[in-house]
Amino acid sequence: MIVAVLLAGSNKQDALLVEQGVSSKAQLDIAGKPLVQYVLEAVKHANTIDKVIYLGQSVEVLNVFYDEHLEAGNDITTNMQTALRAALRYKPEKIVVVSGDLLWLTGEDIDAFVQAAIQEVPDAALVYP
Repeated sequence: MIVAVLLAGSNKQDALLVEQGVSSKAQLDIAGKPLVQYVLEAVKHANTIDKVIYLGQSVEVLNVFYDEHLEAGNDITTNMQTALRAALRYKPEKIVVVSGDLLWLTGEDIDAFVQAAIQEVPDAALVYP
């Protein structure tokens, strides 16, 4: 089993986020959808991914794209720890960590990355692109 952990939590505010009225880059509206939705769609369509854990702001339209939702903490270290602990409950062979702001990511990209990682570092339990 391969679990994807999608990190889309942030508490850092900058001028763009304030102007757009969102709390993280992942929530920025891109052509009518939050940026993170494009990433979740890619992960969901990847044939190599069995479970998806989404760590970020809860938005109802995103519910169909993940198996488990986690609220974001105050920093990337806390978020990573929280997400990896959740992923380990599934007893995965591999964990893939994906950033929630990769607009051009596709399911095929994820599959190619996972397959290459398995071939190049078959004993790795955690793979981060």
